[in-house]
Amino acid sequence: MKKFLVILSAIFCFSIQAQSLKAVSSFGDNPGALDMYIYSSVKKEIKAPVVVLLHGCTQSANDYDDETGWVALAEKFKFRLILAEQRFSNNFNTCFNWYQPGDITRNNGEAKSIISMVEYVVKNYATEKNKIFVTGLSAGGAMTSALLASYPDVFSAGGIVAGIPVGCARDILSGLSCMKGADRTPEEWAKVVKSLSKGYKGPYPRVSIWHGSNDTVVAPKLAIESAEQWLSIHGLTKKDGVKKVKKKLTKYTFSDKVELNIVESMAHGQSINSDKGCGSAIPYILDEGVCTAAHLAKFFGLLR
Repeated sequence: MKKFLVILSAIFCFSIQAQSLKAVSSFGDNPGALDMYIYSSVKKEIKAPVVVLLHGCTQSANDYDDETGWVALAEKFKFRLILAEQRFSNNFNTCFNWYQPGDITRNNGEAKSIISMVEYVVKNYATEKNKIFVTGLSAGGAMTSALLASYPDVFSAGGIVAGIPVGCARDILSGLSCMKGADRTPEEWAKVVKSLSKGYKGPYPRVSIWHGSNDTVVAPKLAIESAEQWLSIHGLTKKDGVKKVKKKLTKYTFSDKVELNIVESMAHGQSINSDKGCGSAIPYILDEGVCTAAHLAKFFGLLR
């Protein structure tokens, strides 16, 4: 009987999760051939912020909603979620193609598909246009870097989780090499961002960077390189940082523009805190007692 109840509970939970995401089959120009899902408990006519979520390799949109804690936060604080999903036909590991120039440049490939999703929501739902954010894990984190660089006029801030600086690679071989580590000057990294946002004169997005100190898939050093990329863009240096340590989290804050967060002893993934109602553990969603989604929501200014 107990086993039956466990199975029934699992089926019931899956049903709730499956119903929480709404598939959008036609959302506009889709050169990257991605799939789109929306989560919104806010009526269409009520203005709300938007957070774009990008899953990691071997994951799907359904692996990156409830599990990360984002759905619970969106429900409580009344903002909408857009979940982009990679197709197997585009990448056999379902990774976003963050290393392909044709997928990260403005008005091209997967980057354009994701922006079309944002434009669909802005057109069909009342949206606070100065409160559109993006975050992602691993390949999704690397794609987040690219979107912040190519579309600084769309996103107010972003969260790069176990990701890679934009411009680190140009194909799959250099991408694999880059994951082991890279070393460029802050100015060199910033030059990539400026080349992708050529002609842009406005303010650049604020950036929160997250990484596990024991990540063996994407070298932890890349979190520092990502920080240097965006520090240079914002006219800051590592000397401007303020360090704060709390249990497993070491945070470096640079003005209000950039922050670097290291989850101590964590492997490759995004941290959650199931004891506090933040997410549930699956591969690459790791229960480390730190709720990345809540920290990012606070950084984005969504915990109102």
